[in-house]
Amino acid sequence: MSRRGQISVEYLIIIGLSLALLIPAVMLFMNYANTSTDDVVSSQINRIGNALVDQAFSVYTFGEGSWTTLTLTFPERVDRLVINGGNELVISVFASGGVSESIFFSEVDVTTVGCSPPGPCELAIHQGKNFIKVESKGDHVLLSIV
Repeated sequence: MSRRGQISVEYLIIIGLSLALLIPAVMLFMNYANTSTDDVVSSQINRIGNALVDQAFSVYTFGEGSWTTLTLTFPERVDRLVINGGNELVISVFASGGVSESIFFSEVDVTTVGCSPPGPCELAIHQGKNFIKVESKGDHVLLSIV
């Protein structure tokens, strides 16, 4: 009877040590996965913000009436895009630590349909593919969803 009890205790000790090693390893992996996802989303948002600012400057330089349409794929964690002060684009995303904002500064005044500088103006973006028309109005650039 004592031999069976000893085997059971040894078995429980092995299971306990295995869990003591496995649980921190799983936690470390989960933390790494969340951080990696946040980095990928941040990289996508930086690419999108820079594309919008660059195209706004380009069409403004070409003059009134010039326009282009951008096809931008927003990540699934995107919250909104707001234009403050006419030249500050703010893209908000849900990150593992809460809401994160990426700010991009434009050399030209930017606005959306139904809003005039200095804003704040919101562009109705959504996750996935968005077609955004960037159009020069002479003294400012208009962003609109197509």
